[in-house]
Amino acid sequence: MPKKINILFLVIFSLIIFSTVIIQSHYQHWSGQWDLDFWYIYNTSLMASGFNQEWYDHPATSFLSLYSLSYKIYSFFDNSFIYKIGDIVNSNEPDLVLQKLFFFTRIVDSINIILIVLYSFKIFNILSLKNVYKYFLILTLCISST
Repeated sequence: MPKKINILFLVIFSLIIFSTVIIQSHYQHWSGQWDLDFWYIYNTSLMASGFNQEWYDHPATSFLSLYSLSYKIYSFFDNSFIYKIGDIVNSNEPDLVLQKLFFFTRIVDSINIILIVLYSFKIFNILSLKNVYKYFLILTLCISST
């Protein structure tokens, strides 16, 4: 029974994360917060186009590679998906292209968060922690600012 409850919590958590991201990304413009979003999209588009990234002072190169790979995989399923920097600049509506990249990048981030929670829970299982402690640590991880 506890395994079913854990799976149910993971499903509910995943639905909450996806719902929040979809709603928030739908109502937020890609330039709404000039934070990391634009720099992730820009440098990922550079890498996917075969250029060197311009952002070396941040330890997120693994994320940029993950995004680049995700863009390439998704482009196989959606022929209208533009992710290369030259194609973005030359598109008729670069604002819409960047908005789609923003939305897709947020979805990839959501999947990443869900996987981090799942694997954290598995590590806590290996450490034989009680469920109360597992949920407390995961909740702490989710609401932390990092």
